[in-house]
Amino acid sequence: MFTSAKNAPQVVRYDRYLLVSTDPSAAQRAPLEQIIDIRIPASLTPTVADAMRYALKQSGYSLCAVTSSNAVLYNQSLPAVHYQLGPMRLNTALQVMAGSAWQLEADDVQRIVCHSLRDGYQLPKAETSPSRFLTKPTLKGNAS
Repeated sequence: MFTSAKNAPQVVRYDRYLLVSTDPSAAQRAPLEQIIDIRIPASLTPTVADAMRYALKQSGYSLCAVTSSNAVLYNQSLPAVHYQLGPMRLNTALQVMAGSAWQLEADDVQRIVCHSLRDGYQLPKAETSPSRFLTKPTLKGNAS
């Protein structure tokens, strides 16, 4: 039997003493707002993208493709402190994994999330490699 929206009950009797709301939950209305609590096994050694895909499982959203503008984030190893996140909102967890230099963007039409670099930050130059930070500096001047 169909009931018009004006006459639809706000709650329905589910059991003898239980009334249940007919409204969708907040998580059903906005899946990225749902509360998650994830633990990623340390043995997996995931990248940031792997961890984000894991967090997005069963949310209905997926992570965007890795491009030249987001590869510097998505291809990094996930920091050990992020192997356990929550309880927190899914969109907050995605932002925490990305860090403050990145802005979470959601395409609710295609249900895709992506990150873009915030204003004031810039991508590293192609010739910059992490190994350059591992070498000892050489001192110029008088050697005695």
